[in-house]
Amino acid sequence: MTAISSMVQGLSEGTVEYDLIVVGSGFAGCMTTLNFLEHANQLRKTAKVALIEAGKEGERCGASRWTPAFFRLDKVNKFDSDFKNEMKVGGGGWLLILSKAHQLFRASGQRSVLLSIAFSDYNSKGLADQAYCEVLETEVPNTVQYLLNHGMKLHHHDEKNVYLGFHTDQNFSSAEGGGYAIILALLEHIRSFPNVDIIWETNAEQLLTHENGTIYGVKVRKNSGLLSKIFGKQVMLACGGFEGNPEMLGRYVGPRAEQLGLIAPGLRYNTGFGLKMGLEVGAATAGSFHGLHCELVDTRSSKPEATIWGHSFGIVVNELVSDGTRNIEKAHTHFTGTQSDFMMKETDREYHCRFRYFEADIRSLFATCEVIAYETWRDQNQKAYFIADAPIMDRFRPGWVYDTTDLDPEKADTIEGLADKLGLDPRELSKTIDEYNASINDEEYNPLILDGKRTNGLSPNKSNWAAPIEVPPFYG
Repeated sequence: MTAISSMVQGLSEGTVEYDLIVVGSGFAGCMTTLNFLEHANQLRKTAKVALIEAGKEGERCGASRWTPAFFRLDKVNKFDSDFKNEMKVGGGGWLLILSKAHQLFRASGQRSVLLSIAFSDYNSKGLADQAYCEVLETEVPNTVQYLLNHGMKLHHHDEKNVYLGFHTDQNFSSAEGGGYAIILALLEHIRSFPNVDIIWETNAEQLLTHENGTIYGVKVRKNSGLLSKIFGKQVMLACGGFEGNPEMLGRYVGPRAEQLGLIAPGLRYNTGFGLKMGLEVGAATAGSFHGLHCELVDTRSSKPEATIWGHSFGIVVNELVSDGTRNIEKAHTHFTGTQSDFMMKETDREYHCRFRYFEADIRSLFATCEVIAYETWRDQNQKAYFIADAPIMDRFRPGWVYDTTDLDPEKADTIEGLADKLGLDPRELSKTIDEYNASINDEEYNPLILDGKRTNGLSPNKSNWAAPIEVPPFYG
């Protein structure tokens, strides 16, 4: 018997107010609610469900409503067949399906899986669940079809400029309207059922338990600040992580974690109560509480998730301090929830150093975005700079690689002029670029493969896509 089936089979009359209470209205919460209602309907049973949400009605609360909703799929919606092998060999990498919060949900009544952000076997030290990875490969197409059947519109992207590193024939997909459109479609179906209460501006804070430990509801705090109880036979917690809780960030992620900006404003509602409630009643834990998903974003922009994806195709350097270090486009670390392919190098802890290089190793830009962002937050005062020249920008713009931000980069006809615009030391920046250009080998540049066009003599070296930065205008 499936999880949804067993819940529906247990429906009873009159003893509880709700047959199911779902906490959180993101992908996991909406899918739980809708699967439960549909399965009950198939069995000709009436289900009474409460869907509790801390955010306001009509607000883009949580993570799901803000994600662009990318899928690692081929042109026939088959999931990347090499993902399980990638995890097995401990190769790092990450998967982005639907959500920017660390959350996993399987609605087995419809054999549906929603996975938010991925796994990195590098980060998990080989602990990624291989059996789950294999199930994921089978279940993702079913979930995609379920969403298509419920109003999602899917666009396939035949990527001709960037090595994706997926076994999808250079294809990835995205939902039209992103996660917000998916949530609206799911909520529309949920509202079509009778006996469903969507309770907004209500924060679930504690599970109600009998003396023997069985759960009979949830204690909630309304927007008035007053507590009340919602009774139900079964409870599903689907309310995200603790991105919006500075105390938990400091406790689990570490010092200065509260300085991390939120990749999406709705994450302020992810206060960790779901985790607390589960732990209080003895729920098992999984994953890494000290880990986080973070990205380099353009701090000039007020646009949520103004990510700088193209860090692989130029150089990224740290902030110029005292005696000099390197710079380029102002990028800042935001998070949603190896050392891998990017590394930062410093020659002197007192910053009497040249610029620190980030190294592109043997992975795609998706596999390295978290590492470079994490380093920027942890060791670089949340500042790093990206630089490239005309051939790179002409190749990738317009497009998602550099245009996720809504602002144009700084531009100048000389490196020194660009340094002035960025507020950097022109001599140091020029010296850095000259050193980088002189170290590049003669291999052909090809961003559609791991091309081996690398640097030599730097520490660390850039292993792929080391295109010289020499054709004006220069961008940062």
